[in-house]
Amino acid sequence: MGNNVKALCLALLLLVPVFAWSAESNVSAVIQGGVTMPDDDQWKTFYGDDNYSHAGMTLGWRVMRFFEAGLGIIYASDSGVGQFSVSGQAGGKVLLETYPTTLYGLVRLQFTETQWLVPYLGIGYDKVYYKLAIQDQERRKGSLEGTHVRFGLQLLMDNIDKNAAAGLHDFGIEHVYFVLESTQREAKDDGAGVDLGGTLYSAGFLFQF
Repeated sequence: MGNNVKALCLALLLLVPVFAWSAESNVSAVIQGGVTMPDDDQWKTFYGDDNYSHAGMTLGWRVMRFFEAGLGIIYASDSGVGQFSVSGQAGGKVLLETYPTTLYGLVRLQFTETQWLVPYLGIGYDKVYYKLAIQDQERRKGSLEGTHVRFGLQLLMDNIDKNAAAGLHDFGIEHVYFVLESTQREAKDDGAGVDLGGTLYSAGFLFQF
């Protein structure tokens, strides 16, 4: 499935400029953050917990009410004091920083412009850049290719405060949504012993221009 998703997303990338120039297109921006639950079973051993926080933003082009394609970037980091698996004693300090970039397409089940709750489903191709610093060891950095599937809900905020919504129109913002999202990412390199896949739970705001 990974190769098929990658091919589809690369095709979407070629279409993004067309979406941006189309008179029918609308630009959207999302700012969100949340918690990542890593797939790596040894994560807690190295970092002391089984989750870490992330934050990011995306820029998308809505070709029609039902379909959007775009680009996104996330920053996430985790640190701790690793443990030796045999003795259980504390090891050196560990700091991991990741910068996943993503190319995505998603479909919204939106039937009217003022629909207050909009579910959506998306897929994407990921390039996950990372830097790993372990005390008294050489720093490591690299990147992984991956894919993701996401599901989310968008709650229209316009009717909650109509005066604020009207004021945002002066800045070109047509609609504001509160977004809840779950993403399953696969990004693993068995040869390098690096697994940056996991489940991301995110919340944030979407601004449609």
